[in-house]
Amino acid sequence: MAKKVKLQVWIPEPLYEGLLQLIAGKYVKTCTGGLLSYEVALALKNWIALHAQAQKPSTVVKPNPTPKVYAVWEQVKDYLLKNYYLDLKPTQQLTLSTA
Repeated sequence: MAKKVKLQVWIPEPLYEGLLQLIAGKYVKTCTGGLLSYEVALALKNWIALHAQAQKPSTVVKPNPTPKVYAVWEQVKDYLLKNYYLDLKPTQQLTLSTA
């Protein structure tokens, strides 16, 4: 765990009361020590992450590779279209033949 430092700030009283109400509602029946510090640190961490991310140049994320199941499905679909397309009607289904 990182070393903690003291941070003193002035905030509007309604904001402070709202923060205390949030903590009281969020952590019902749990320990109360350090929750204000925890929530403020969490809020600052999220704010920094949100704004630091906006400053970075966007990178292109490659899509996930095609799953093997989807590739097999495409092969089966192509086979059925190639071999049975003319014989199938739009509402007709293929049935398993028992030999």
